[in-house]
Parts: sequence; structure tokens; C-alpha cells
Amino acid sequence: MRVGKAVLGLALVGAGLLGGTSVLEASASTTPGGPVELFSNPTTSGASGSVLIAGAIGDHGKYVQVNANGTPDSNGGYLKISLHNGTFEVKFTAATGLHKTPFKATCSGIFTERTPSVVLNGTAQYAGISGSLEFTATHVLLSSRHTTGPDAGQCNHADIIAEYDSLGASGSVSFG
Repeated sequence: MRVGKAVLGLALVGAGLLGGTSVLEASASTTPGGPVELFSNPTTSGASGSVLIAGAIGDHGKYVQVNANGTPDSNGGYLKISLHNGTFEVKFTAATGLHKTPFKATCSGIFTERTPSVVLNGTAQYAGISGSLEFTATHVLLSSRHTTGPDAGQCNHADIIAEYDSLGASGSVSFG
């Protein structure tokens, strides 16, 4: 019951932020352009997942990593984003940086990579889309420790206990 009340409370707060329209009533739409934020739950491989976009695009759907020909490819340099109101592609450029934060004492680590991209090839409601997004991919892992042998007590990175991945992006798009 508490969860239901919390969700209802958040929806009402959202109604005030959206000019009196309930979050539950808000429909997918686009504006002439502007800032966008992309949020994703990637699969373990990161080559596909669900996506939610807010800002100048308000829509949700799925993405898959593809090659230049549009064929699914986990090493491809593009994402095909299929939303309820159309599709578009994102072309990655070279990664701008990989940040590694290891925590040897706890056998955990955080790896973050930023990659700029351009937005292109829109269909339906996203026809004529252009712009740029900077993607941030984050991978967090926790590994076990060796219990015997010469490496006893050291981190065993071959035995991953838990891991988490996220993919997000922010930038700006225009239409036309």
C-alpha cells in the first residue's frame, strides 16, 4: 500500500511540473528540437536494450547495435533506436575517454567510457532529425577472492559475483 501511495504522490508532483498534466497522461511527442536525455537498460552484452528519451523527444522503445549497413552487430559503430513514433540512428565517433576506478580492498571496480555521436536517418515523427549526443557507458563489477593456492586472498576477476551496466546520453536534436 505504501508503494502505491508513493507512486501516486510522485505522479501528482509530476503533474505540477508538467503544467497540470498527470505523468500518467503525458503522451509521446516531439518539439521543434532542443535538449534530450536518453536512459537505457542494456542487456549484458550492451548490444541491445530498452530506451527512454525525455526532452525534445518524449518516447520509449528499444535499441540494437548495428553496422553501417543496418545489420545487427555487437561491434558495429551505430545504434538503431526504434521508438513508438519512429526510428533514428546514432553514429558513434571515437571514445573520448575511459575512466577506471578499481577498489582492490573490496574486489570491485567502476569503468566509465564517454563516446560522442551524431544523430541521423530518422523516420516517421523523427524524419529529418539531426544533432549530437554524448553517451556514457558505465560498468560496475564485484569479483570474489581466491580462497586457496598462491593467489589466496587476492581478487579473482575470473569469478564475477555481480555486475551492473548502464547507458545514458545527453545532447541536443533538431528536426527538418
